[in-house]
Amino acid sequence: MRFASLLLCSSLLAVAVACAGRQDNAGVLGARGPIAVVGTLRCLPDRPTAAVPERDCVIGLEDDALRFYRLQEGNPTQRALLATAPNVRVAIAGMFTPGADARYPTVGTIEVASITRVG
Repeated sequence: MRFASLLLCSSLLAVAVACAGRQDNAGVLGARGPIAVVGTLRCLPDRPTAAVPERDCVIGLEDDALRFYRLQEGNPTQRALLATAPNVRVAIAGMFTPGADARYPTVGTIEVASITRVG
């Protein structure tokens, strides 16, 4: 059932946006699984404990609850959209893996299946 949900979310923007409003997203529950999130692309902030600040902008997603997700893009089109610039509003669907990052204050990583500009 979760796989079918991921396929639906990654197939259509309207479905991805609708899925983003669901309360059973993997990211909310902290379990590995399909997720759809609407948020803003941002440069991930360094943790205060990072020994050397990151000089390059590593693009991540900040959702409306102010949680950061690391993004693992899968194809050239996705990479091109992620590389455009921070502060772009997007709907992202993919597979979420929870877990803190040593350098960035993220809740986990999303393997991006689809990404679309919104708003």
